[in-house]
Amino acid sequence: MISYKLCTFGGVGQNSTKYAPIAAGNTNDAWDITEANFEQIVGSAGTFKNLYIELAAAPGAGQSNIYTLRKNNADTALTVTISDTNTTGSDTSNTVAVAAGDRVAWKCVASVTASTATSPRLSVDYTGDTTKESLLLGRGNVPAADAFFPIEGWTDFDAATFTPAKQLIATAGTVKKLYIKLDTAPGATESNIFTVYKNGSATALTVTISNTDTTGNDTSNSFTVAAGDKLALFKDESATAANTAFSWGVVFVADTDNQFPIVGGTSAEPSKVATNYLCINTNDDSVFNATEAASLNCGRASWILDMYVEGTTAPGAGKSYTYTLRNNTANTELSVVISEAGTTGNDTVASGVTIANQDNLSLACVPAGTPTQPAGISWGFTVTMVNPVTFIPSIIIC
Repeated sequence: MISYKLCTFGGVGQNSTKYAPIAAGNTNDAWDITEANFEQIVGSAGTFKNLYIELAAAPGAGQSNIYTLRKNNADTALTVTISDTNTTGSDTSNTVAVAAGDRVAWKCVASVTASTATSPRLSVDYTGDTTKESLLLGRGNVPAADAFFPIEGWTDFDAATFTPAKQLIATAGTVKKLYIKLDTAPGATESNIFTVYKNGSATALTVTISNTDTTGNDTSNSFTVAAGDKLALFKDESATAANTAFSWGVVFVADTDNQFPIVGGTSAEPSKVATNYLCINTNDDSVFNATEAASLNCGRASWILDMYVEGTTAPGAGKSYTYTLRNNTANTELSVVISEAGTTGNDTVASGVTIANQDNLSLACVPAGTPTQPAGISWGFTVTMVNPVTFIPSIIIC
């Protein structure tokens, strides 16, 4: 089954080699020189291919940005060079096989005077070796001792409770295969326990890493999810364990073949008077933007079928928030209104919202009647790369 991962992650800078996560919708932070801070873990064997990239501004005459998929601290063959006045590029020829436990990240080499306003947006396909599997990839870079983290993305925000970290699943399926890698071992007689939470409660999917170990996995346990369920990852440290950053990977198995989730959420408040925008895979405390261009993802040829949204607070009597999937600065058919005393909503387009390669995707949030601001929003989409419309030929009887 083919799925894809999205990365929108701040700026790169010029005359530098920097790194970013494979999956992230975080515009608060920028690419950085330390690769280990951005690695995420593959939870199941498969293949990465079809890399598409968009830049907010061209590198400039005689300048370039070279983007490469990294695996276990080494360059792979999947790479794109964007030069001069170009703002887009792709590699649809090369493929990269990955195994469970492999570490992956993006690398960008920017030439001496390349534009600092590149703000790259990347998308890459993943084909799992096992039917119906897709990946959820994560990295917690500045964790507290005990904290919750979004199930996917890159974050330097740690939440004391489940709600600010949760992301929403719009696709029924099974969650399994949790892989963890610590930057620093817990220490003698100490341990870190990582557990996936569903709807605020611990599941059986858990990993304990103790003493001098830095890696662990749970490939035995699993749990099911329905559309509208919320997920987060909890880290529980023992009394004097080393407080360390960590990376993780989880596998999602869809009930319906060829479907996969895109998850999002933020603990930030939307405006109560103006339209705001976010990346469709935003995570942690990423702020809403008044400018849509600052919150775009690089689309892949696909169909987005469902959208589920949940706010932490009801808008109030006579008030509402409308959340809409946007494509190339225009509203699509997928739109959810949360009004009055409501906190949840969903919408389905049976034929799917059609997305083309390198379309510009965003999530719009439109207030009406000065609603009460929710202290956080979570959402999810169901996506397929196989046309959901089955053509049935007409039979004409003469």
